[in-house]
Parts: sequence; structure tokens; C-alpha cells
Amino acid sequence: PPPPPPPPPPPPPPPIQHHRHPPTLKASLLMLADSDGGPRGTGSGPWFKTAASQAVTSEASNSIESKHTAPIVYRCEDRSLPYPPIPDNTEGIPAFTDIVDMFPDGASLIVDVGGGAFGTNKEWVENHFKGKTTMLVADPFRRTREHNEKVQLAVERAKGADVVTSMSVLNVIPTLEGQLEHVRVCFRALRPGGLAFFKVWAGSWPKRGTGEQEIDEKRGVCQNNKWASDFLPAVIKVFGKGAKAFADNNSNLIVVRRSLKGGNDDS
Repeated sequence: PPPPPPPPPPPPPPPIQHHRHPPTLKASLLMLADSDGGPRGTGSGPWFKTAASQAVTSEASNSIESKHTAPIVYRCEDRSLPYPPIPDNTEGIPAFTDIVDMFPDGASLIVDVGGGAFGTNKEWVENHFKGKTTMLVADPFRRTREHNEKVQLAVERAKGADVVTSMSVLNVIPTLEGQLEHVRVCFRALRPGGLAFFKVWAGSWPKRGTGEQEIDEKRGVCQNNKWASDFLPAVIKVFGKGAKAFADNNSNLIVVRRSLKGGNDDS
């Protein structure tokens, strides 16, 4: 009789997945939002992925509560070059002092996405507008799920906020997809025609503005060291190519207006 056929070859081993950064890194979950809405990315349902976001904290990257209105000034210890001092206008009350006059007249509702656990920024902004404006804060790490859901419900009942702010958040999210998800939350919170303000810390010397990412895995924090203009494409991707937007690296600032049509083009 003929010899038996050879046994089939073993299945190939599964492909090795190479992660540029560990997938469990806490910072990689920062500000992830639900994206049920499909490829356009505006999403529906809860703003934040509660199962992942609410179980993880970002204590190490949370802002320190302060009532000072003057920005902290950082000086470089590296004396090899005459690096100039850097005033930080991206966190705390100083993140708002130079932009509140840019808010539209009659703005009655402001939402700060990723605003931390403290209420000093909210108090200062509401006092600045003499009680004519309400500021709500949502944060997947530093606020409870119940709090975030109440904020989302209030914003949806109001048909969106007049102004949405994001202070020193994009610069600590290590992945592009995570950055897009954060921008999507801001987009969803904003009414058509409203303004979104993103403040971005470009890092400290000598890596400031270089785009050389730094990740502290032990503390679970990230710093992208990018200029505000480097994040503008992600903002435009969510808000749509027809959105009016600009980036000012001198002010660490991106401003974008949501289209009156209420939709985005290509995110």
C-alpha cells in the first residue's frame, strides 16, 4: 500500500504585537470616551468609558489646587545654553486668566473637560463673570462616574455648552487615538457655533517643543513635549475640515469653533 500522507504542518505562531508603550500604562487611558457613533467619531452614550476610566486614577498628573492667579515660572537647571524662563499658563487659574475675555458675550455655560478634583478654577471663572455664567467640570479620574453623568445630562439638556475648555490634557495623552477621544468629548459637549479652548504645555527645556515623548511608567504619566500647533490636526480631524480654528504657540493655545451644522467631516 502507498505510504500514509505526511501530517499537516503546524499552524503558524500568532504574530508578535509590538507596543511602543505598555498598553496598561495609566496615562494611555486618560480621557478615553465612548465612540459608539462609528467612524465619524462624535459618539453617543456616556462621555467616558466608565469601566476603564473610572477604575484608574491619574493622581500623579493631577493639578495642584492653588488660588494664585499668576502663573508659575519654571527655570531650567541646565546651564549649557541660556534657556529663558517659562511661565506656565496651562494649569490652575492662570490657564483661564488670559482667555476669559475671548469667551463669547453672553456665554452662560462652560464645561471644563479634564478639570481635576478641585473647585478653585470653577469658582474663579464664575466670579469673573459675576455669577452670570455656570462652569461645570467633568473628569474621568478625579470625579465620580455619577458626577460626570450628571454633568453630561445637564449639558445635553442645555443643548450643549457655549464654551468648552481643556487645560493641559492633550499633552499628557501618549497615543493619537487617546487624544482624538479627548477631543471628541469636547466636541460632544459643545453646542453648534460654540468655542473650544485647548491649552497645551509644550514641556520644559531642553526638550520643550521637540516632540520627544517622555513616559514615567512607575508614576503612570506622560509628557509629549509638543507645541500647541502639533495638536491642531487632531482637533481639526474631529471638528471637521470646515471648522474655524487656530493655534498660538506663544500662548500654548488652540481655539476652534464648532460648525453650525453640528457635524464633523472625517474623524
